[in-house]
This record gives sequence, structure tokens and C-alpha cells, in this order.
Amino acid sequence: MIKTILAKLGEVKIDKRKKYIMCLDVETAGNIGKPLVYDLGFAITDKKGNIYQKFSFVVEEIFDDRKLMETAYYACKIPFYLQDLENGKTIKAKFLEVREVFLKCLEVYNVDTISAYNLNFDMRALKTTTEKLFGKGKRFLTTEYKDIDLLCIWSFACEVLYSRPSFISFIDKYDLMTEKGNPLTNAEVGYRYITGKIDFVEAHRGLQDVEIECQILAKCYAQRKKHESGILGSPWNIVAKYNKEKKEI
Repeated sequence: MIKTILAKLGEVKIDKRKKYIMCLDVETAGNIGKPLVYDLGFAITDKKGNIYQKFSFVVEEIFDDRKLMETAYYACKIPFYLQDLENGKTIKAKFLEVREVFLKCLEVYNVDTISAYNLNFDMRALKTTTEKLFGKGKRFLTTEYKDIDLLCIWSFACEVLYSRPSFISFIDKYDLMTEKGNPLTNAEVGYRYITGKIDFVEAHRGLQDVEIECQILAKCYAQRKKHESGILGSPWNIVAKYNKEKKEI
């Protein structure tokens, strides 16, 4: 299966005028400090949200460890993974094989930007999993990608998309606030905002989440505003500050 995927990727002809972006999402087991990836979804997209390749992988070494999977935050979703494995909607593979497909996508599409919603977490999880399986100091990205640009969609969205009157009005209308009274800025809320689908519920499955995050990313690019904040640990603070200032006017 993996050899077939790699062979097909090797035959891909790209439009070299386009900027291709890797968007990824992980689901993990273990503790929050050292998360271990059991679900890695990723897609090649562009600034308009078009998707050119997409993959859904279950990581064999983690997913098949029943005791470890009991620690997964979304352990209740395991039956859905089993069903998707049976009908071919996702592929179980060893972590090195998944990584090989990921890197092949970067190569084929000449990707210079990797993105994710809350990128800090996803990249930490990939690092932790790589070191868990192959030893401390081992890297998920090979040397040629060590300087690749990293883009946090959450930070980008909070800066250019959610810090605006229409978003504040939206969260006020539907009471989308935390218990402490701060605006919710997760991907689920972001997708509800850009689509108007107020009943939308995030799947919290790798590829399904990637597909909505590509659309949020495209909406951010459509604002035609420079992304200056970089990768933030708590980007929601930008929106909370904007919300407070707006209410004080």
C-alpha cells in the first residue's frame, strides 16, 4: 500500500506557479506533556483552500497498544477508526512509513510551509512520537526541511480573522465564550464563523479536521493582511484584548 502511494506521488505533475502548503492535524494518546500520535491526517492545499492530496493514517505502533490508547482523550472514537480501517477510509501503517509519505508530499509539491491549527502542539507531538519510537534527538523532518516555514493557523486567524467586529458579534450572538468570559477561538468556532454553519461539530479526527482548517487558512489569506504575530502559545489573547477594547468604547 505505502509503495503504491509513493509511486503515485512520484508521477504527480504540479503547477509550479502555485504555492503549495502542507496542512496537518494529529490526535494523540499519552499525557499532554509527551503526546504520542496515533492519528495523522494531512493535505496539500493552497492559499485558496483547494486540496490536491489528502491522507489519513493510523500509526500502528501507538494505535495497536491497547493500554496506551486508553489514555487517548478521544478514546471513545476508537470504534470509528476500526470501521474506517475496514472500509479503507484510513490506512494503518508504521510511523516511519507515514513519515515517508509526508516527506514525499513535501518534495513533490515543493512545499515551503507547514501549517496546523495550534501548530505548537502538533509539532511537539510529532517530535515526541519520533523520539519515543526511534530515540532521543531523532527528528520527524529530515535535514533538508529543518528551515521550513511553520505557520500556526490559530495564531493567523486570531490576528487577521477573529479580531474584527463581525467575529465579536458572532460569538456574542451565539454565546461562544469560555467560562471566564473570553471568546472561543478554536477551529470549530472558526469554521462556524466562516461558513455560517452554527451547528457544526468538529470531528477531532486528523483528516476531517485538516479539511476544515484548510478553509480557515484560505479565509485568513483572503484578508490580505500580513501575518506578524508568528506562532503564539495563547493566540486567543489577541481576540480577548480586541473584544475588551471594543466593549470599552
